[in-house]
Amino acid sequence: MNVTVILTAALMSACVVSARLMSHDWSHNNSSHLSNTNVVNGGREVARRVQFVPFDLLETLTGHTDLVWSVSYNYDGTRIVSGSWDDTVKVWDAQNAGAALQTLEGHTDNVWSVGFNNDGTRIVSGSSDHTIRIWDAQNGGAALHTLSGHTRNVNSVVFNNDGTRIVSGSLDNTIKVWDAQNDGAALQNLSGHTDWVNSVAYNYDGTRIVSGSRDNTIKVWDAKNGGAALQTFSGHTGDVYSVGFNYDGTRIVSGSFDNTVKVWDAQNGGAALQTLSGHTNWVYSVGFNYDGTRIVSGSMDNTVKVWDAQNGGAALQTLSGHTNWVYSVGFSNDGTRIVSGSADRTIKIWGEMVPSSAPVTPPSQTPTMIPVTTSPTVAPISASQTLSTSNIVIIVCVSTIFLAICVFFGRRCIKPSVVKTPKDQGDIFTDNAGTGNDTNAVPESTLHT
Repeated sequence: MNVTVILTAALMSACVVSARLMSHDWSHNNSSHLSNTNVVNGGREVARRVQFVPFDLLETLTGHTDLVWSVSYNYDGTRIVSGSWDDTVKVWDAQNAGAALQTLEGHTDNVWSVGFNNDGTRIVSGSSDHTIRIWDAQNGGAALHTLSGHTRNVNSVVFNNDGTRIVSGSLDNTIKVWDAQNDGAALQNLSGHTDWVNSVAYNYDGTRIVSGSRDNTIKVWDAKNGGAALQTFSGHTGDVYSVGFNYDGTRIVSGSFDNTVKVWDAQNGGAALQTLSGHTNWVYSVGFNYDGTRIVSGSMDNTVKVWDAQNGGAALQTLSGHTNWVYSVGFSNDGTRIVSGSADRTIKIWGEMVPSSAPVTPPSQTPTMIPVTTSPTVAPISASQTLSTSNIVIIVCVSTIFLAICVFFGRRCIKPSVVKTPKDQGDIFTDNAGTGNDTNAVPESTLHT
């Protein structure tokens, strides 16, 4: 066989190997950030998030004329509600460019806290006018009930999961539980904190209430049987300004004026499990994502931080963009969005960056073009198909081996000026080209373009 033919065949085989390697999707599976372990949230199973997907700024919402003190998503992530020191509550479209849909007016002083009920049909707000208002979130935003009973600013309000109760915390050092359906009657008055109650929250099944206070403590209350104080957690050295449960009620997160975020065991003695340090000023707001694997915090240092809630509490990302203190933050229910409200009078929506399977052009490099014989159009190689160094080494090694084998056999078949055919005309050369599999390749799409 002619040596030229042999060499040509070897090179073609190497090209086939290269093409196969380049066409293989070296990125992780589209759902690689989700494991097979499921958790229950809202009566449905959701996959636990294990690989962090960075966030990027999607929208900045403007319309309030004073600082935005409180923001929250509705259950399906289609609406955002905000409360401001301009005395108004606003409802925003969370999906279509963040348009302002409603402005709810009625409070006569600063609005400190807002939130949706579970089905998004009602909004609750607390104000410096000492009242709580329940609003119709669908039919024109009418004020349905005004709840009176606190003697100072109402700092924090929230519905329980089934929307039948509201809990509130006030500068009068008390916590109150209200009937959210039948004229808003006051059902319980919980006393125990020795200073302002800055934050309150229900656990998922509504059996427990957690509160954070200016007395530097966190308390857990029995929400069903008389409102007894069950536990007091001490450890912060400044005001506890924000608290919340994870989805199953086993953990509590708190943010404090000591510049830290803490995670607590809500069941076994209330031990402090983690202290997350990184903010350089007071922490005003904290919250878990839907499966308890992430924590978001907002601070007087103008930043939003995302933390790993499970593996050592590492700071995963710092989101910068606000030009003044961040007073309120929260995840959407699916964990793919974060909303933040600030003293800069704006609301920002942050979203996960492009997933690894999306075909994006790698930054700062000219995309490689593959000619298509049936059309003049050429297609760029996607970021998920970009070869790593180890893949290139594989290609070079395979090509070299082929060339060496072909040269060796070619010389044995050649005499000076005479080329002999193989003895057995049935002999053939086999292509044993290997393939590579780099499981450590990092999809470039995690770098947002």
